[in-house]
Amino acid sequence: MRQPVQILSMFILWTSLNALVAPAFAKGSADCKMVHSTPISLEDVPRKYLSEDRTVRVKVYVDSTGRAQKVIVVNGVPGSGLDVAVTRAAMDSTYQSGLQDGKPVAGWVIKDYRLVRQ
Repeated sequence: MRQPVQILSMFILWTSLNALVAPAFAKGSADCKMVHSTPISLEDVPRKYLSEDRTVRVKVYVDSTGRAQKVIVVNGVPGSGLDVAVTRAAMDSTYQSGLQDGKPVAGWVIKDYRLVRQ
């Protein structure tokens, strides 16, 4: 009987921690948008990762002033250097915060970076 209690207590702990952390980003969440995308620097990416078309999807948390505060790679190419290059470009890009009741609020932007072989 000890094991189910342990699993249940871990679930409750995870749920409690999630409830504490999630609202920090979700509270003022609104539709934000990217205004200008900074070019991606691929000089540190090994050539073997540039031999085919790739897409890296990121989620960018934009504060109420329109600045990127956090970038999460949703779908990338781990260990290739592409994720780092796209994250850097996403952080340096320009955003417009969302509006709620006429006031600027923070929110998320989802962006696909398509890297096309030429």
